[in-house]
Order: sequence, then C-alpha cells, then structure tokens
Amino acid sequence: MQWKKKNAKKMADMVNSVIASEEQIKVASMDGVAQKDIHAMAQKLMDTRMKIISGKTTCRDYMMKVLSKDQWKQLTDIIKA
Repeated sequence: MQWKKKNAKKMADMVNSVIASEEQIKVASMDGVAQKDIHAMAQKLMDTRMKIISGKTTCRDYMMKVLSKDQWKQLTDIIKA
C-alpha cells in the first residue's frame, strides 16, 4: 500500500505525459516541424515509456516474490479476463 501512496500519482502523470506527447508529435508533424525535432520529442516520450515499463516490471517482480504460485496464477487469470 505504501508503494501506491508514493507512486500512483507519479505513474498516472507519466501515462498522461505520454498521451500528451503523442498528440504534440502528431501536431508537430502536421505543422512541418523538422524531423530532428520530432525525433527529439519522440525520444523524450520513449524515455518516459521506459520509466513506466520499468515501474510495472518492478511491481510484477515484487508480486511474483510475495505471492504463492497459485496466488500469482489467480491474479494473472483475473488480469487476462
């Protein structure tokens, strides 16, 4: 629960940043912004995506450590449904 209190807003902010960045890149492309500038925007977006992925996989690894194999299967079955 401490992790959620500490990180949930930060994670949500990063997701919102990715969504906003995708829109900014689309607009920049339509406005004829130079390719190198769009690539820089895309790199920043990808850096944020990697932070999200790292956070999620860290969470997964922790959950796999604390849950039994049966609990992990139940959790993943719920997520897949």
